[in-house]
Amino acid sequence: MSSSISIIIPTFDVADYIEPCIKSLQAQTFADFDVVIVNDGSTDDSADLARQTTAGDDRFTVIDQENRGPGPGGGRNGGLQHTRSNRLMFMDSDDALDPLALEQLVQAFDREPDLDMATTSAGRLLGGIVRPSHLHDVSHPRAEQSTTAGASPWLMFDSTPWNKVFRREFFDEVVGRWPEQQLYEDIAPMTAAILEAQAIAVLTERHYLWRVRGAGSITNAQTNIRGDLAQLDQLAVARSKVIRSNKDELLQWFDWKSITQDLLWMTRKL
Repeated sequence: MSSSISIIIPTFDVADYIEPCIKSLQAQTFADFDVVIVNDGSTDDSADLARQTTAGDDRFTVIDQENRGPGPGGGRNGGLQHTRSNRLMFMDSDDALDPLALEQLVQAFDREPDLDMATTSAGRLLGGIVRPSHLHDVSHPRAEQSTTAGASPWLMFDSTPWNKVFRREFFDEVVGRWPEQQLYEDIAPMTAAILEAQAIAVLTERHYLWRVRGAGSITNAQTNIRGDLAQLDQLAVARSKVIRSNKDELLQWFDWKSITQDLLWMTRKL
């Protein structure tokens, strides 16, 4: 059975977070979706909790695979063949969605059937409080029914993969498969997607709830030189894609984002 949107959630040792993630999907005002939860070799009871929470709800499928990390790329790739829709979304298993998220993202495609992708803003979820995400406040300053990177260069700040819905054919052509065993694997593919898309819907509501975590998260765990070098490598790959666009304004926005977000984060770790 097909659905209006497929969601892939890679899962690795998130027993404290997987249940609220799933429940945020079950609480959506829009019900025509399917979810593939990929247990990427968890060593805790994440997969068992996922199966218990989704029991009796045939929109959810939980699959198991050997770990293909570090990074979520292998988990995301493991779910691609199990999806049922020509629209594709990715979530991180420690995050959540506002109840209106899927309804309004699908409505964006209903208004503009030729969209390549729809992107929504995000907030930082700290306990039960949603705080601003500066990254997404910059990248989503105003709503757009259909735009491009050239017309909205601030989208160079929008390098996160999980606040977006992709037309499946567009995703397969531009991204295809995520880099595996690669930290910060999303920077270059998401930069390419923003650059290549001919029609992007922008939602300013903070529909995606990006959880603030401690040392257990992938991002916060990268406090050694390996993580920093991986991030610099992926920024360089992404920057080369922006240079090839031959649009100076896009390069200026990309560099601004790299300095004020990525490099600032590295400095804070040091």
